[in-house]
Amino acid sequence: MARQGLGPELPPYLAPAQRNVRPLPTWVEIALEARPQGRTHLKLAHHGFGRGGAWDAAYPYFTIAWAGVVAKLVATLR
Repeated sequence: MARQGLGPELPPYLAPAQRNVRPLPTWVEIALEARPQGRTHLKLAHHGFGRGGAWDAAYPYFTIAWAGVVAKLVATLR
């Protein structure tokens, strides 16, 4: 279960037995598409989220975290 008091800037806590399952319950798909004038469209989708408990805590965290990852990638590539 998620620890109480964690903000959206920290990942929700799960016990190692829950974190280290195989196969992993979620996966990420990234697609890149060339656009005019040398631009690139990036589509990122994180699939496999469940409902309830720690899933409900994890979804908002990853929404924020992936936005930060993409922003850093864009800044690095510019």
